[in-house]
Amino acid sequence: MQEIRDSDIWFLLTDGEVPDYEVHTLAGLGQELGVFDCATVFLITSHTRNAPNEANVSVGITSYANCSNALCLFKDYESNRIYVIASKGSFAALDQAEDHDSWEKLTSFPNEAALVQKITEMEVHVPTAKTRTSTPAQLNLGEEWNAAHNNSQPTLVDVDVLLRAGVISDEDRDLLFADEAFDALLLACKSRGKLNELRSFLLAQKVEQLTVKLEDVSGAAGFIHLLADTEISSEARVLLQSKLRDAHEENRRAYTAAQNDVKLQGIRDRNRKMDAALRALSDSEKSGFTAEILSRKSNRARRAENVSADSAVDVSVLDFEAPGFRGECQVCCGDNEILSIALKVLSLDAMAANTDNFALDFPLAAGRFEANMNILSSQCICFQCALFGRPGHSIYGEEVSAVIPTLEYTGSNKSYINQQLYRALNAGLKTGVPAMGQLFATILDRTLRVKKWAGAGFENEKGSMDAEVLQRRDAMTWLLNNIILHLRVRETFNELGQWTTYPVALTWAAQDFRNQGLTSWCINYPVAGFMQLLRFGKTLDVFSDEIITDMMNTKFLHSFVSTFLARLYKNMGKPRDWTKPLLEILYVEFNDDLIPKDMGGDASILRSVSTFWSILMKFMPAEDFLNGWTEEESRRMMSRIQILAFWLVFYQFAHNSAKTYFAQLRSKEPLAVALLDIKGEVPENAVIEILLSIFIESKPDFKNKDAYASHKGAVVPFENPFGASVLHCGAPNCGISFLPDDVSLDQIASRKIEWTPRLLDQIRKKRRDHLIDIFGILGKPEINEEASETGLPGVTKTPSRPSEVHTCMHIGIVKTWAALTRKEKRDLTDALQSSWAGDCDKEDERVIEEFVIKARKCICGVGRGNVYSATMERDIRAVLPSFLEVLKVGLALGKYEGMCEDVSLYEFDFGKNRVAEKIWWEVESLKMRGLV
Repeated sequence: MQEIRDSDIWFLLTDGEVPDYEVHTLAGLGQELGVFDCATVFLITSHTRNAPNEANVSVGITSYANCSNALCLFKDYESNRIYVIASKGSFAALDQAEDHDSWEKLTSFPNEAALVQKITEMEVHVPTAKTRTSTPAQLNLGEEWNAAHNNSQPTLVDVDVLLRAGVISDEDRDLLFADEAFDALLLACKSRGKLNELRSFLLAQKVEQLTVKLEDVSGAAGFIHLLADTEISSEARVLLQSKLRDAHEENRRAYTAAQNDVKLQGIRDRNRKMDAALRALSDSEKSGFTAEILSRKSNRARRAENVSADSAVDVSVLDFEAPGFRGECQVCCGDNEILSIALKVLSLDAMAANTDNFALDFPLAAGRFEANMNILSSQCICFQCALFGRPGHSIYGEEVSAVIPTLEYTGSNKSYINQQLYRALNAGLKTGVPAMGQLFATILDRTLRVKKWAGAGFENEKGSMDAEVLQRRDAMTWLLNNIILHLRVRETFNELGQWTTYPVALTWAAQDFRNQGLTSWCINYPVAGFMQLLRFGKTLDVFSDEIITDMMNTKFLHSFVSTFLARLYKNMGKPRDWTKPLLEILYVEFNDDLIPKDMGGDASILRSVSTFWSILMKFMPAEDFLNGWTEEESRRMMSRIQILAFWLVFYQFAHNSAKTYFAQLRSKEPLAVALLDIKGEVPENAVIEILLSIFIESKPDFKNKDAYASHKGAVVPFENPFGASVLHCGAPNCGISFLPDDVSLDQIASRKIEWTPRLLDQIRKKRRDHLIDIFGILGKPEINEEASETGLPGVTKTPSRPSEVHTCMHIGIVKTWAALTRKEKRDLTDALQSSWAGDCDKEDERVIEEFVIKARKCICGVGRGNVYSATMERDIRAVLPSFLEVLKVGLALGKYEGMCEDVSLYEFDFGKNRVAEKIWWEVESLKMRGLV
């Protein structure tokens, strides 16, 4: 320590950091041992991969903050270059950099020799050990502070004494809180661990502020109370109104005189400075010991930003001479009065909703909350009558939480309006002017468009509008336009943007949309707020009609996909029934909820714009987003939405964001680029090709065209309880046998054949080969796997086309019948008998129709073959006669004597749905009828 005290200069070298508490310890030891009088050169050795303001200065901060003459250097050990981080006192001239955010902007030297040469050229001299005075606890606050005191030597400050001084003089306060002096004081207090003492010192400088309010000093409230009496004469009312107007004028004069008081203005200025200093102190507490705290410029910039973002302006100061909307007051009958808008009391839940993350991020959407739609009172009287009338109530008896004057939304008037809105909408929470201003503007706009007392519905018929309603509407419209014109927000609507006006920010939003399209900020705004955004953009003449159309079309695509992905997430792990509305905007008719009907070519595709739109409005509730579209506009978007719906329903099973979905879509679907470009056209043939891709082609390539042609449209009857014959083809024009060549029906009937597994496999194979030959479609290799044993239809894996043109119709009918009650079976049988006899009434037809629909759904549920068949209902009806006949035979074979006509008695044993059992059944049936 003695060596340092005896030295002219002290070099402190470091390549590391120390904890915060050791910084404070070093500061205390340095003051106690008197080493901070010695000029200090503080050298950090490290690399330049991070920015200069991120360099750690924790070891040297104590000496730099407390020395009068100090130089902070940084040496890059990779290049050996030396940079000037900060300098003060005798070394101050060395730091010529204006910005300290990059190494290139700093004053630098290639080596030590160059640095020494520069110091020599600048004739830098420091006090020597013999000439300097010993001031271990005293602080030099900089050249500006010293120059103001006109002393030959620096005017040093004992920090401990200063922080205990209490309230200081106005002159000292102005000098101490100048930028350079306060920066030095703040740095010294941080290094010495005295920020709490500094806070107490700052708070002691604040003065309790006298609030100037517009008060009733002239008895206006009494006149308003008397005017509320409906029984007073017209002469007395006119006299009271005149006295009330005079009282208002006297109140305004008293208010203006009070707010111009010089002493009060001085108090305001003093408190503003203290608030700025307290914010700087708070920032210093949060920061670490990096080189950033050595930059005087960064400290000043940070304070300036805080002041501009949250200036402590007295919210009670109103400028009644500012431009405003004036009109006639119903109460005092003044004809050139500043009017007012009253806000009713919101519930605590509603105010909480206005301050949650959604409302803060999307205020234009939050403004449409139902509770916010009812906050405005229809009262529209002058500002002073609203203030001095019945406390906390409107003239209609409503509880009122705030009164907003129709004054220009600038200066101190803006502060007053903001404060009132915070109280009425946010329970007093200052959540930020940009969010709150947009929230209130939305409330005003929605009220003008919804509430009849605000002239909603009469926008184009002002001549027929009631005078009171017209003035109310004009006042609200003026206030709305004034707020959105003067509201200040971040240019990019996030914390990184520069502060600007709302119209300029909307200009950025338009440009962002042109550049980013589907991923732009406005398109990702919730749909309710999006529509409000378009209205404000049009009102301010920022959004052209063309860009609004483009935004609407793009938002349509985005909102549709977002709605689907939200439903998908909600229904994860559940059946896909919720996608039915999407299929209904694609196809005209259905065999089942999720199975469209192939009606042949594009006749299957929905073409009705009105039907498309009405279904879409139910699936995608979006307030007024889908309202007002012309048929041509709707038609242009219809094909895009239909293709998107197809891709989503049949290919999208994992949840992700709309942004990710669109990115993936562009990479895997060639048509996606054109589809998502709302300026381009989607080829009509592309829509048809995609939507019909799940159906069998119009001219399929069958394995055996001639064989299929002979079976096309054929009704294959039941010949056993479970379906068509296993002995031969049931088509009328075919009848090919499935029996081996060396086996005959007579041999089977006389039981000369032993049904070995090998023999049964031969029958299965012939039957399978015949079915595939007739119904199989070439290019479908899966049919060989699915139908390898039975020849029955394979599983239809949507959106792949079916492998065969037939279905599992017979077993679907059987399962549907088996699920009926005995009474339902009898009713169906009777209805069918009546129908075949030509004596069918509406009830009979209803019973038959219900069964056919159930059977159709069951067949689709099995999911095999051409479940899209347009003839499925016709085919079901066609085989029902043979089905009932088979059941009658079954009853006879089961020895149900005398009851063979009541087919409801037949009980299915699905365990007998095997080839051997069905062969036995068919042969016994033939024997019973004498056919073998």
